[in-house]
Amino acid sequence: MAMRLADTPLLPFKFLEYSNILQADIIALEVSYGPTTAANLNFTTLKQAGTEMITISARLDTALTNIGLQANGLTELQLRMWNDKITGAERSFLWLQGVTGREWYRHMVWVAGLYDVYGSTAFSTITDAMAVQDTTDAQIQIQMAAIALTQFNSFLRDGGLAF
Repeated sequence: MAMRLADTPLLPFKFLEYSNILQADIIALEVSYGPTTAANLNFTTLKQAGTEMITISARLDTALTNIGLQANGLTELQLRMWNDKITGAERSFLWLQGVTGREWYRHMVWVAGLYDVYGSTAFSTITDAMAVQDTTDAQIQIQMAAIALTQFNSFLRDGGLAF
């Protein structure tokens, strides 16, 4: 994979696929812990951020496909700008203070769970809180995940490179 990335002028990210997976995970969490369950957690802001992420990602993937088709005709600076936008989008999921209780982990979406260290799942901080039935922390983790997705959306929507 590293060799393929090294040889490609434009990083091969599929943001829409990534967004659809995250939205499916958000919906699964809501089914397990949402308002119709005993946990009664509110996933509204996280679902809204996930929905916006899908819309933005679809536009970005279309733009990246078009750019990829023209990659040989772009200058090195133009390619660098697009690759920086791609990597910057993923970096927008990082929480500089780290995940609560595991400050060495900074990614708010994909982090090893406390109770399943080898099985990284999306939004494991929420399921970790629910494993010990801490609905207050779970709601905080939902809001932090919503902030991370909103940062991703803002970076892509307002990041200075039109698509």
